[in-house]
Amino acid sequence: HPLLYRILHQPLTLRIVLMWHAGLQEAVGAEACAELAAYCHDEPGLHLLWGLASNPLQYQAFKAQHGFRWVHVFDHFPGLRGRLPLSALLRLLPLNAPRVYSVSSSKSAVGPEVHLTVGRHLYTLGRNPVSSPGPGPCLGVASEFLTRLRPGNPLRFRLSSVPSFHLPTHNLAPVLMVAAGTGIAPFRGF
Repeated sequence: HPLLYRILHQPLTLRIVLMWHAGLQEAVGAEACAELAAYCHDEPGLHLLWGLASNPLQYQAFKAQHGFRWVHVFDHFPGLRGRLPLSALLRLLPLNAPRVYSVSSSKSAVGPEVHLTVGRHLYTLGRNPVSSPGPGPCLGVASEFLTRLRPGNPLRFRLSSVPSFHLPTHNLAPVLMVAAGTGIAPFRGF
């Protein structure tokens, strides 16, 4: 249980665990659906969870239509509310995957500052198949967090370099740069 192993013997609040360590934006796996079904008390949710666990085609179709992520598991399956023990949830939740961004600033231009180019992730999920509340907007975890930061806000990060990604040492060498979206970030740093 990777999440439990990461947080074991650390003085953390549940809020910190869910914000920083749990992969709430990760997809709920078919294996987890079988375990969740054991805690679901409403018939439609129970049958749907068992179907998702046992039928790969149904699981793939549901995931494609509803973006079946942990952050929305209680919206999709209200029969789990108040029934799913915290210990089971923490055992099932995956680890939060690190987000990787390219530095989009040059030390010679901005000094010790580190600039990032971030595309804010905004998406909409389809209709909830169980309780049918309708579609709703969802925000990316890391992109939303980064776009809301203000000067002076604390930020945990780690820098790593890619030695093979650099401009040619010869100043007259031709360079072709191609990028889409936030892929332009490293080019701004050149």
